[in-house]
Amino acid sequence: SNGLLVTFHNETWGGEKFFQLLARLSQNPREHILLLEMVNYCLLLGFEGRYRVLDNGRTQLETIKQRLWQMIRGVRGSYPPPLSPHPEDRPVLRKLWRPMIPLWACVALVGFIACLFYIVLNWRLGDNTSPVLAKIYQSQLPETTIQQPARQLPAVLNLRGFLKPEIDAGLVAVKDEADRSVVILKGDGLFASASTVVRDRYEPVIDRIAQAMNNVSGKILVVGYSDNVPIRSARFASNYELSLERARSVQKQLQGSLSQPERVKAEGRGEINPVAPNTTPENRARNRRVEITLLVSPDNTQAELNGLPQGN
Repeated sequence: SNGLLVTFHNETWGGEKFFQLLARLSQNPREHILLLEMVNYCLLLGFEGRYRVLDNGRTQLETIKQRLWQMIRGVRGSYPPPLSPHPEDRPVLRKLWRPMIPLWACVALVGFIACLFYIVLNWRLGDNTSPVLAKIYQSQLPETTIQQPARQLPAVLNLRGFLKPEIDAGLVAVKDEADRSVVILKGDGLFASASTVVRDRYEPVIDRIAQAMNNVSGKILVVGYSDNVPIRSARFASNYELSLERARSVQKQLQGSLSQPERVKAEGRGEINPVAPNTTPENRARNRRVEITLLVSPDNTQAELNGLPQGN
């Protein structure tokens, strides 16, 4: 096959003319430095010309390349030394984008705003639910007329006698009725202000109440009450929530001493059903209370009541 020079120019002696041109340019290298550099590039790219077919042509061509390189270096001068005597190729590290404010600070700010938003919504929810719950708990059933009312039965459970030491100490108050017994725990002594943790002095009292109710079948209802002063805290949105949590604290204390802890139910009723008008600090203290009610059946529990211990 013919080469490109023969195909396009019908010339077969280009391989010799290239080196003749190189010899002429080499006579005045400073003037023809650009052409000499182009010739050097051609040789570096693999041009061999007539030396390709000559015997020992590759060796002669390497000698020409070395002379040409020295000639160019003599005009251009020596190359600058390398920056490092032992260069190493290392990957270029991309600079990561970093915000002006640290990520943890952004997360903390978002969390703070979310908590603040939750507290505000919780307060608004408490303000809206308090009137509704008050209407629910204060709603009265329709009055009915009983033609022949049943005679008043005596109280079947004498918790007043069993808890006489606690009553004398002013820790509790007891109401024994025919179908129930109600133990009233004073809220100011039972809990600290805005707290739901039962004080240590009341734990033995609650244990004794559980001891008295453990041997009598029936449901036990723990109801928490508060005064009419609105509470504003991150934990409690209304007095109903505070009274419910206090009732649950007493519920847990009772359940720990009962053989059937599932009998106990807790409710919170806030400021409704006050025992005294919320007009003075003393009356508000009386309204802050927890009531423990044992609902008994006189027909089924008489044998159980006969085995109850009496007060010390």
